[in-house]
Parts: sequence; structure tokens; C-alpha cells
Amino acid sequence: MEDPNQYIETKRMRKWPLYVAIAGITLGIGIMVFAIEHSGKKKAEEAKKPEIQMRDDKPLVSTDGGMGLANPPAPAPAPAPVEPKPIVVVKDKDPRDTSRELDDLRRQKVQAAMTALSSPLVIRKISEKEEKRSSDGKQLVEKTMEGSRPDPRERPSERLDQLDRLERLAGGTKGGDYNPAADRDKEAFFDRAKVSDRQWVSPNTRMAGQRFEAKTGTVIPALMIGGINSELPGQIIAQVAQNVYDTADGRYLLIPQGARLYGIYDSRIIYGQSRVLVAWNRIIFPDGSAITLESMPGADSAGYSGFEDQVNNHYFRIFGGALLMSLVSGGASWAVDSVTPSDTSNNGSPTLQQQMSSSLATQLGQTTSQLLSKNMSIKPTLEIRPGYRFNVIVTKDLVFRAPYREQRHEQ
Repeated sequence: MEDPNQYIETKRMRKWPLYVAIAGITLGIGIMVFAIEHSGKKKAEEAKKPEIQMRDDKPLVSTDGGMGLANPPAPAPAPAPVEPKPIVVVKDKDPRDTSRELDDLRRQKVQAAMTALSSPLVIRKISEKEEKRSSDGKQLVEKTMEGSRPDPRERPSERLDQLDRLERLAGGTKGGDYNPAADRDKEAFFDRAKVSDRQWVSPNTRMAGQRFEAKTGTVIPALMIGGINSELPGQIIAQVAQNVYDTADGRYLLIPQGARLYGIYDSRIIYGQSRVLVAWNRIIFPDGSAITLESMPGADSAGYSGFEDQVNNHYFRIFGGALLMSLVSGGASWAVDSVTPSDTSNNGSPTLQQQMSSSLATQLGQTTSQLLSKNMSIKPTLEIRPGYRFNVIVTKDLVFRAPYREQRHEQ
């Protein structure tokens, strides 16, 4: 090393060890990739194989022909083939079917309009009288449900009026009508028409006496001074047509000819009724004295109860209303049908003008029919003309203090 020109000897390493190392690494990587791929294929094959389940109820040894192994399990059934879905062919509707459906719709519309014309209007406002009737009915029902006994001092007629009032309030009658089937309403008329002696106080009232007496069943002939019209309630006046004598021997004049009769009639008439119930409450004598009769009935000359003279059944109004109603219904039906022509809009529905015209015709027809239908339920009007002859039937003994005597003839 002392000589500067002397070189140091070096050795150069060969390249084959490097190639060997690279080849070994490559081989190891290839073996590793092969192993991974082989294991993946094996797992896939095992997954594809059908699982075989062992059943515990089958013996491992067959008993058919001695000792031996059991038969292998039966193969699994093959899956059923999937059938293809049926092919549905869609066809367009026939234009004739569309026109037939439109005709059916028009026919249904006309039928609905006719039904609306014939149906009554039921919308109404409750008035104060109806509310009062409802409250009175509730009070009567509560009093009845309490089970309170009637007062022994109460007259049977008052009790009957109370029961009849409760029945009318709870019976659902409308329009001021009462139940025609309630016959006791007519029978209670005379009880309602009774007038107490306290309403007429006169010093000339004839007191009780056994000698001058008109017994029950005595007939007082009379004739009407005024008339009767059953459309409205009212009072009536009549005049005694003949002298009435005592029942015992007929020698004493009790009711003179010309005495005035004061009474009341029943204006609540039902359909088909032709006679008017009349009750007489008072006899006023020519000298100014009076006596109370307490609702004694009136009968015709033949003895039939009530008066019968003229009956107005209002046939002209009833049949005239029916004729007008038929004309209105037919006109409304024709109007509804005429405003629904076949040439409607493109989508098959009527136009706005057609709808408005149809609604107007329907409403006008319904309103007119409802107005005319009121003339179909008209009660008959009973009329008794002045001069009608009748009899008053005495239902209680009439006892007088003395026979009648005109005071202007006294000396």
C-alpha cells in the first residue's frame, strides 16, 4: 500500500444467486395462488351437493330378510315445471255498447227526476207552539211515570181530557189533526163543552123543586137562528119552537116557546164525516131568567145524534189539483228528457247548460207538486143552514122553583 501505483484487488459477485432467489419467490407465490383457488372450488362443489338428512325413525338394520343394512333413502321429487302466464288480449269497446250505456244513464236520470217530483218536502222549521207542545208532553209523561194517583175531587171528564191530551201530544200527529181512531175524542166533546153555573149568576135562577120538574129524556123542540160552518169553531143560537111542560102531569109550563138556546158545536171534522156534534149549555127565558143545561146534546127530528144538512166534500178542488199535478209531473218529465239530448260533449257527460236546465225543471216541478198536494187532503165542510129543526135531549133532571110566568102580564 506504500506504493501509490499499486491497486487494491477486488472480487465481483455473480448474478445467478439473484436469479435463484427470484425464481424461488415466484414459485412460492404460484403455489400459494393454486392452493387458494383449489380450496375455493372444493367449497363450491360441496355447497352444490344436496344435503342428506338422517331420519331417526328408520332403523339402521333392515328386518326384511335377516341382518343387513337399511335401504337407501328415496330420491327427492323433481321440481314441477313453471307454466307460462296466459296471454290476455285487450280489445277496444264496441261503440254500440257505449251508446247503450249512455241511454241507460239518461233513463236512470229521468227516473230519479220523477222520484224527486213525487217525494214530499219534509224540511220544516219548528215553531214556538210545537216547542210548547213538546214541553207540555214531557211534563205529562213525567207526571204519569211518577205514578201519582188522581185527586178524588177531580172530575172524570178532566182526567179524560188529560189522558186524551197526552195521547195527542205523544201520538205523533201533525198539522193540528187528531187521531180519527180515538172515538173517545167525540165522546169527550160534551165534557169539554160543559159550563159551570158559576159563569152565570142570576137572582132569577130557578131553584130545585120536585113538583115542577122535567125528567131525563124530555125533548125540547127548537130551530136554528144562525148557521153552522165547520171550517171554524164558534157558538150557535137557537130558539125553542114549542112549549115544554112538566113531566108529572103536563099541566105546568116550564120552558115557553121563544126561549133562546145557547150552545157550541164541534168543528174538528174527519174525512168521511157528515154529521156535526152540538152541545147546548144555556136556556135564556123571555123574562130574562136563565138555566144551565151543562152540555145537553142536540139531535135531528128523527132522534139521530148530531145535525146533518149539507156536506161539501170539495171534489172540484181535489180532482182539479190531481189534474194539475199530473200535468206538472208530465211537463217536468218532458223538460228533463228534452234537455238531455244524445249529442252530448266528447266525454259522454251533459253540458253545464243542460245540467242547469234539468235542475230548474226538476225544482219547479217539485215545488208545484208540493203546493198542489195540499189540496189532496182537504177535510169536508159541514154546513147547517138557519131554520134547521132539531131537538134538545134532556140528559139530567131539570127542577124549577115554580112554573114559568111572563112578568109583563102580572097585575
